[in-house]
Amino acid sequence: MGKKDKKTDKDKQIAKQLKKQLKSEKVATKRERKEKNALENDGEEDIEKILKDLAAKEKEKTAVTVTVSLDPPSARANCTMTALPNGDVILFGGEFCDGQSTVVYNDLYRWNVDKNEWKHIESPNSPPPRCSHQSVFYRDQGLEKLFVFGGEFATLDQFHHYNDLWELDLKTYLWTPVRSESGVVP
Repeated sequence: MGKKDKKTDKDKQIAKQLKKQLKSEKVATKRERKEKNALENDGEEDIEKILKDLAAKEKEKTAVTVTVSLDPPSARANCTMTALPNGDVILFGGEFCDGQSTVVYNDLYRWNVDKNEWKHIESPNSPPPRCSHQSVFYRDQGLEKLFVFGGEFATLDQFHHYNDLWELDLKTYLWTPVRSESGVVP
């Protein structure tokens, strides 16, 4: 009789472990469903859809426009401000988060420090909105360029990281994506 009792104890332990495992799987599934519903209920769209919509809107731009802005750019963080040899500063991108929503920018401004004058520059084929990117000024044989690398597009709960390189001609204000023959970002 002692052996039968041991077997049933083992069976009970195995059943208990299976029950515990099923419960943890059920909790994990419930958590995933809850997170998905929270995302949908918050009204937050899938980040890939947001980026596609922004790219479609960007294609509507047909010409470079430069307008003097009466006010400085809106408040933002994680933008780049690149000093030029003539003393001007180029501001690109950045983000603003108020705790309820996040706005990520791809706007371009040129600030004449001496005049304290901001120019807002819109250009076709601009890089997608981004923050936390890097930029650098480059001059060679009379060409003046700004290069922008990487960064991210973020909402309150989602992130899309960029691994791309963009070139801005500072005379024409036209953007060009930089690609190597191998497809690898230089």
